[in-house]
Amino acid sequence: MTLAVPLAQFSVDDPDWTLLRNLGIGLVVILWLATGYWTFKDARRRIADWPLVVLATLIGFFPPFLGPIIYMFFRPPEYLQDAREREL
Repeated sequence: MTLAVPLAQFSVDDPDWTLLRNLGIGLVVILWLATGYWTFKDARRRIADWPLVVLATLIGFFPPFLGPIIYMFFRPPEYLQDAREREL
């Protein structure tokens, strides 16, 4: 007994396929928003100038999934609090 479904019976209009597609799209959107939020939180801890924080956040959102990688190349190497503690 085989459980394989013949290709002729596969339909894009199938409700299971639609649910799977919508869940996949939702997961990608949630991951995209999470990477943008992470960029914002990290930029706030590393950059003192708010316009630069906004710019870093925009870079984190656009282009999707590539923006946080670009941000990581150009972000300051240490947190603002670590720099303040070192100066004390």
